[in-house]
Amino acid sequence: MNKTPSSNENVRVHRLPNGFTIAMERLPYLHSAALGLWARAGSGVELPHESGLAHFLEHLFFKGTRTRNVHQLMEAVESRGG
Repeated sequence: MNKTPSSNENVRVHRLPNGFTIAMERLPYLHSAALGLWARAGSGVELPHESGLAHFLEHLFFKGTRTRNVHQLMEAVESRGG
């Protein structure tokens, strides 16, 4: 695991052998943990045959469809573990 220096002493960043990067920040005044996951995805990394797919999914998940609003889509995804 490679350590990456950080400007904040409370933040530790590690790169795993599989390429994942883990960033941890200790907040001593909180008694909980949070997890975020970011993926290098979207229109900036689409292949030519995928052009527009990220934008389509953005509209689908953040604006809804003709038959489902945003809240119904969120519920459908989250009820299946998404």
